[in-house]
Amino acid sequence: MSKDVADWISLMSSFSRRNRPRDAILLFALMLENRTEIDDVAMVFLFSSCAWLRDVGVGSQGHGRVLKMGLEGRVKVCNALMDMYGKSGMVTDM
Repeated sequence: MSKDVADWISLMSSFSRRNRPRDAILLFALMLENRTEIDDVAMVFLFSSCAWLRDVGVGSQGHGRVLKMGLEGRVKVCNALMDMYGKSGMVTDM
């Protein structure tokens, strides 16, 4: 992980811990705009923020990015996705 990516993720983490999920999502958007490398940790913070806000729209866009990046096999990413979809009411009992 480059220093630049670590700095962005540190900021996202800070916003997440301080219950500022909208700011974490805005930072993620800035990362994309600045063509910063996105990794699984950034995706976990994105999904955590989406879960907090119950924002399945942004979360599902992130899900698509995960599939394109080949991160769907990462346990922490899958857990964050399930949490986001669950808190958004998108998971039903079987």
